[in-house]
Amino acid sequence: IYAVKPRIAGRSVINTVRALSDRERDILSLLIEGLSDREIADRRSLSHRTVSNHVGRILAKLDAPSRTAAVAIALREGLV
Repeated sequence: IYAVKPRIAGRSVINTVRALSDRERDILSLLIEGLSDREIADRRSLSHRTVSNHVGRILAKLDAPSRTAAVAIALREGLV
């Protein structure tokens, strides 16, 4: 279990939301639904690798150690 950091890498939530692209916010919303990378790829007609790259960027931007932590941050901060 990971503790979710109270701040997102020292940035305000507003800056983090702006830092996420529209596609990243879309994929984050699908992560919240509990979809796997392959399920997201199928739903959005993207390759699995493209989705994996987006998820990696989302984790980096949110300073999240896992998909679960990214979802928790997104829900707590109202990012999507």
